[in-house]
Amino acid sequence: MASHRCVMTAEVLDIQDLDGVGPVTANKLREAGYDSISALAIAPIRELVEKAGLESSVAHKISKAARETIQTDFVTAKQLWERRKTLLRLSFGSSNLNTLLGGGLETQAITEFVGEFGAGKCVNKDSIIFTSTGPTIASDLSLADSPFEIDSANHATSGKALRKFLQDVPKPVEIKASGGFRVICSPQHRFFTLDNEAQLAEIHAGDLKEKRWLAVIRRLPLVEEPYELPSPSTEHGKQYAFPAKVSVELAKLLGYLASEGSLQWAQNSCTLVFTNTDKDLQKEYSRCFEKTFGTPSHSPPSHPHDQIVCSVQIGDWFVKLMPTLKSKGEGKTARKLLPKQALRLGADETKALIRAYFDGDGWAQEKAPLIELYSVHQPLLEQLRFLLLKLGIYARMRYGKSLAISGEYALKFANEIGSDRTANIEKFSKWNIERRNFIADIIPVPRKIFHRLGHLLGLNSESPVWKRWVKNYLVIDQAYPTRHTLQELIRNINTFSTDAKKAGFAFEKEAEHIIDRLNTLVESDLAWEKVLSVEEKNGPVEMVDYEVNPHHNYIVNGFVTHNSQISMKLSIQTQLSAAEGGLEGKVLFIDTEGTFAAQRVFQMAQASGQDADKILDGIIYSRVYNSDHQILTVDHAFKICKEENIKLLVVDSILSHFRGEYIGRESLSERQQRLNSHLHKLLRIAQALNLAVVVTNQVQANPQAFFGDPMRPAGGNIMAHASTHRIMLKKSSQGLRVAKVIDSPYLPESETYFRITEKGVEDAVPRNKRDE
Repeated sequence: MASHRCVMTAEVLDIQDLDGVGPVTANKLREAGYDSISALAIAPIRELVEKAGLESSVAHKISKAARETIQTDFVTAKQLWERRKTLLRLSFGSSNLNTLLGGGLETQAITEFVGEFGAGKCVNKDSIIFTSTGPTIASDLSLADSPFEIDSANHATSGKALRKFLQDVPKPVEIKASGGFRVICSPQHRFFTLDNEAQLAEIHAGDLKEKRWLAVIRRLPLVEEPYELPSPSTEHGKQYAFPAKVSVELAKLLGYLASEGSLQWAQNSCTLVFTNTDKDLQKEYSRCFEKTFGTPSHSPPSHPHDQIVCSVQIGDWFVKLMPTLKSKGEGKTARKLLPKQALRLGADETKALIRAYFDGDGWAQEKAPLIELYSVHQPLLEQLRFLLLKLGIYARMRYGKSLAISGEYALKFANEIGSDRTANIEKFSKWNIERRNFIADIIPVPRKIFHRLGHLLGLNSESPVWKRWVKNYLVIDQAYPTRHTLQELIRNINTFSTDAKKAGFAFEKEAEHIIDRLNTLVESDLAWEKVLSVEEKNGPVEMVDYEVNPHHNYIVNGFVTHNSQISMKLSIQTQLSAAEGGLEGKVLFIDTEGTFAAQRVFQMAQASGQDADKILDGIIYSRVYNSDHQILTVDHAFKICKEENIKLLVVDSILSHFRGEYIGRESLSERQQRLNSHLHKLLRIAQALNLAVVVTNQVQANPQAFFGDPMRPAGGNIMAHASTHRIMLKKSSQGLRVAKVIDSPYLPESETYFRITEKGVEDAVPRNKRDE
């Protein structure tokens, strides 16, 4: 049988030659992406109307003319078989995954990876998220806010909230950790821990066990944000000087009033009261008041421990600035909060506020460096902890009633913040500065790392030098070093290695990598707390999550939490030579959720021994913000793929925008029609240019599934029929992942294991199957 190709009649070569297409219409069609007869022939009428702005009758006429011009393409099965011989295969870098897919990821096909990409990761709506303007309730976070996140160097930086998600979680989990840290989240929410190689690793909340160490924030950048102070009332005339900005003195007043202050209203009078028995503190409060408002406070004979100011105008101004100061029936233990302006101050003003609060409602131990700040209102303690973090001082919550600051952080508090109370200054001077009093700030580096490092440096465990350096710096009754001792150890090892190199000795690169890794942990903005309990709660509970760029994590209740590894790994593999399992081409990465992380690709490439800069240059990235933008990007992808030698096209994730924009059964039909057209364009690109297409897809619950796994791929039959191969990815025990073929025209249903590492994707075998 002869082959019947897709050909056009000789006299029709350009779209302008079609009946009904003049120069103006031709320009409209080309601008909309229809620059060929074949493109017009297969385009839906509705698309021609919407994208090219044609009348419906004109669109029908042009479509009919294009279809009549093109002959249908028929081939024999033998010719189809010959065509398949031109397929290329892309290695995953994992022999397990290559075997699962019959030798690697094939071109001329759509391979769909199904899993919990961006789905189900959320926290309780009353959780606290740290932003540049202060602690914010998760449900109240605005897309104009800048949540703090951790960058690739483990330092806190301001991010950008791009999108908000609300989701019902059937069985949330409550995690409690040492230091008073607590959060309720979905089992899929990801936290950061340290693996056996002392490298940062992700772990799902549902996989957490007691005694596991989790990353929490210990330091935040001091970002001074703009603010405005309230205008004074002129109802009684302007009797006092009112500040235009927060001075050191006003910051102190806010600290004093938040700790031991209150407003007392009686008919047309108002009394601002600060109570403290310390005479030094009373004098300092009065000085600050006079410096700020031009009038001092005084102590009435009947209440010698009170400093008062009677003024409706000043009281009204403070109510505008600090509404929670106006207490009725709750006295000085009211549920007070600092004003939002106090969370945006510079270093000097922040220190002054904390100093005043500590003097008003704080305590210092006499012997060991330990400081506590008290309040019965936990949100106020969260605000104080936020301000301390901006000053580089780490505090732990105790029973929800105080903040405890110990060790080197207490020393930093005493030296940089200080006190106006003589009793506190005397306690600071008596502190016993011994190593045993600096054991709270632990970094959970496994002992085997130190043994390995000693071996690489030529020092065995019995070496006098190694004993002096390691055993003296690691606290005997603790399994892990503290930040202070680890810092000293690194300093001594660096001195030793420098002297050894000068004497002609050489060490393996691995030793330098380990030292750099340990130094990064010491200098990072992360502290480590141990999980005390993980409890499953009853649901369903509506929870919230945010997409934060550029590092895709944020700080919630003090924990650092993460917001696709396989697609990034494939982006590296594609650029390798054919001998290395690559396709010797570039990558087009279409990102719908902001999950692409260039720093992660850089890390994978470096760990794999590749030129990381060259790899990044070989990835063409497009961030799309809605379904129309996504469809338009794919419409223009053919030209880019042809010009740039694209061999892998990734859409991560394919359904995110469609599911978010087409809500309800009434819009399901339109969504599926547009999705079907979109997927077939991807398939045509794959077949025409012999490239691989990878799409990621999310899972959804099937409410009618009473038995078996209720999770199924989203997208329905349209998605199922368009994808050539469908691979389900799931979390397994022992930190492993499972990849399972759930649909393919010729691959058998089977599964394999792999692991996410610094290099990306690597083979893995569960412990219970290693003997097999």
